[in-house]
Amino acid sequence: MRSLFPVTDLTTTAAAPDPSGLLTDREWSLDELADAYAYPATGDPWLRANMVSTLDGAAQHDGRSQGISCAADMRIFGTL
Repeated sequence: MRSLFPVTDLTTTAAAPDPSGLLTDREWSLDELADAYAYPATGDPWLRANMVSTLDGAAQHDGRSQGISCAADMRIFGTL
């Protein structure tokens, strides 16, 4: 999973260096996903959103988002 905004400790440790020293994506565990999308500790109002889309901006295919989602997307949606 790659998270662009906001950058936190979770997003900076999400990639692991490979033998060449480059950062590569890895699959997050369910516990890591739950921590990344956890409810905030404060009682302040907040909003959490997540979506997938195609290059042309479509958010569905044949009335469902599953056709444009990958396994990682489905894991995140399931965690939410």
